[in-house]
Amino acid sequence: MHEPAIEYSIASPYGNLPVKKEKLHFPLEGDKAATAYKKYFWAIKTFISQNHYALLLSSIAEKLNHSVSLKEIKKISIRAQKHGAFYHPASIEVVINNQTINLGVNVATEKSKIEWLKKEFFLLKNLGKTFKDLSYLPKVFGADYVGDMFITLVEWFDDYHEFHLSLDEKKQPKIIFWDFKNGYRYLHKEEEFRLYKEIAKILTLYYNIKTFSQIYPWHHAAGDFVANIKHNKIAVKLTTVRGYEPIVGFIKDNNINPIFALIQFFLILSLKMRLDKFDGIGEIGWLGNFCVKATVEGFFEALKIKEREIIQICEVSCNEFLELLKSFTEKEIETLFAPLLDWYHREKDFPLIMDNIKEHKKSLYLFIQEFPL
Repeated sequence: MHEPAIEYSIASPYGNLPVKKEKLHFPLEGDKAATAYKKYFWAIKTFISQNHYALLLSSIAEKLNHSVSLKEIKKISIRAQKHGAFYHPASIEVVINNQTINLGVNVATEKSKIEWLKKEFFLLKNLGKTFKDLSYLPKVFGADYVGDMFITLVEWFDDYHEFHLSLDEKKQPKIIFWDFKNGYRYLHKEEEFRLYKEIAKILTLYYNIKTFSQIYPWHHAAGDFVANIKHNKIAVKLTTVRGYEPIVGFIKDNNINPIFALIQFFLILSLKMRLDKFDGIGEIGWLGNFCVKATVEGFFEALKIKEREIIQICEVSCNEFLELLKSFTEKEIETLFAPLLDWYHREKDFPLIMDNIKEHKKSLYLFIQEFPL
């Protein structure tokens, strides 16, 4: 049987680092199971080569819209990526007929993390079916155990990178874009605005107005969103879904008015959008006022797309919903936030929210008033 050549490397901001034999016994970063790189790479190779590479070949065929044979694969590059809080991802680069196909694997090594990865696989699969017209989430192709590790094969967003709140050389807050191919750089203000507007739009598009289900939890600090920014164009993807349901403990009443639930989704979104960790790993940080305006615009751009659904379920148009928000006084906005803050008070970033909540409510009120009908 033909066996394609397989190369192993580790992604870094300085380029791809070759795997040295003497370091293969090193454990994966942040892995409580202390899994060695050697075992990690072995598990990935075993996973993709099962049944004569059947899952890999079918996944490539789905991307190319035609069947491929193993003999056509010239080379496979397995590249360990930045390790996450729940699992260890790697990109799979397949050279076939002089073109490159990119896929990804997620590897969970601990029992609790395996359950998270199984749940994520299930959610991505279901959301892919439910929201067929949206392409912001990775497609999932298959999953299996290899020894005591659980691995999923997914779509890989090539040339998409993380971004985080950071401080520039003048100690001014900026958004830094972790471009592994062209180097890290700070985004311009217009890029920052468009980026966070797109995030708010994506999360709103996946919100279910009838059931109140939403993608949650998510966090900028975890690198859940990635972006491709070039030639004045910004594309954003969401790499993971850890949960999709009404927020338990907050929306309890089955007879709740869907308009009220939509308002609460909007308020939660406006807060969560402003939270990140400096450089993804430092202290919890609070994004500037631009993020509030970006959230309002992204939210309503998505609502316009979902207008038919809003009219059917809420019996109001997007403009009528905006008119309702505009009718609220600052005091009423403050009242609407109260149960949300009670629900959120156990979170680690709650003290930072409370330090900024007065300014946030005022900014949100003003941007709602300014937003055109």
